[in-house]
Amino acid sequence: MSFLSAQKKAFTLIELMIVITIMAILTMALVFSFGRATLKAKFDDQKMQIINITEEARSRSLSNMLLSGGEETNYYALVIGELTVTLTAYGETQTEIIDAFNFAEGFSTETLTAYYFPPYGEVCFELDSDSNCLDGATERSTVLEDSTGIYSAVVSIDAYSGYASVE
Repeated sequence: MSFLSAQKKAFTLIELMIVITIMAILTMALVFSFGRATLKAKFDDQKMQIINITEEARSRSLSNMLLSGGEETNYYALVIGELTVTLTAYGETQTEIIDAFNFAEGFSTETLTAYYFPPYGEVCFELDSDSNCLDGATERSTVLEDSTGIYSAVVSIDAYSGYASVE
């Protein structure tokens, strides 16, 4: 039996270090990729929630729903704020919050208010003290963005249709 055949075959320390380093790099890339995918999913969810609550405002103004106390609704106010989005119905003497949600942590937007009037779903963006439309704007926009600056989108509400769009 020769000396060479008696040696056991094994990995050297350098080979093991190279394999561990490659595995660590691949793991870091996977973690980073997963974090970005999670952030993108949250961002897309925030956009869809804004679209959905805008659709609800438009739908309610077209159906001319009564408030829970039986009072007629004068208008619906949709307020996209820095931290929350709310849809509130206003009557002569009664106010009722219809829907609301908070932005996920790390997301923000500038304030945008839209008023939907029953029964035809007309939209305006500014009211006087008598709840009359003040402006003739055809569209208003706000920017939804995450705190990292990776994702941002322009959310616009069209005054003619009442629909929201995201670009």
